[in-house]
Amino acid sequence: WHFRGRRIVEAVFADLRKKTGLGSMPGDHVIYGGCSAGARGVMVTIDDFASSPAIVGKAQVTGLLDSGFWVPISPRTDFVDWDSFGHQMRDSMTLVNSSGLVGSECGQKYPGAEGWKCLMGAYRMRFVRTPYFMLHSQYDLFALTMNLWGHFWAAHPLSPGDHAWAEAYRKMVVRYLPEPANHSGTVVYSPAVYIHCMCTVKQFWTIKASGAGLSDSIQKWLTEPAAGGSKTIE
Repeated sequence: WHFRGRRIVEAVFADLRKKTGLGSMPGDHVIYGGCSAGARGVMVTIDDFASSPAIVGKAQVTGLLDSGFWVPISPRTDFVDWDSFGHQMRDSMTLVNSSGLVGSECGQKYPGAEGWKCLMGAYRMRFVRTPYFMLHSQYDLFALTMNLWGHFWAAHPLSPGDHAWAEAYRKMVVRYLPEPANHSGTVVYSPAVYIHCMCTVKQFWTIKASGAGLSDSIQKWLTEPAAGGSKTIE
């Protein structure tokens, strides 16, 4: 097996710089983002890319991380083809040799056998220094359906036990959400909705948390980045 995610991203940046002149001017701005697994990829690479002139040139970099915030919760399902988020991250350390994505600061906090934690949002996001807008639902559709039934099924009815697990998941998400510093340019947005990849669906225009609309919040973050430094939850 050959996992070449980082090489592909670097090749995309190289192509953009060659064909569009990206990063040739100090005012250039890269919004480096992804949804679900893409968001987790952004999480572990954004600081390296943002600090590398060979990749982004003179461009400013900010992150947009949508629905990639994994937390260390045990699945309710016993489906054989699904394992916990934590076990998946442990396995990835050997399967794809992801040790190079641990990061120096996070790696010092979680050395050796605990390095897998630096691939999980619950532990890694607090170490991300590049300004970002992170959005993750407290009832994330992917996390709930996969951990409850072992497959992606939005319309599946929930039993009382399923509801209890969903509430435990919601509380864990809120517990692990990072705390952005004032004027950091970072915003964390976590509505209590049953959805995944909020930026890709029509509900993007109607979702609200604590009275703040998602689309308006992202627009404000883009136009007034210096004002960023908040956590909005519902």
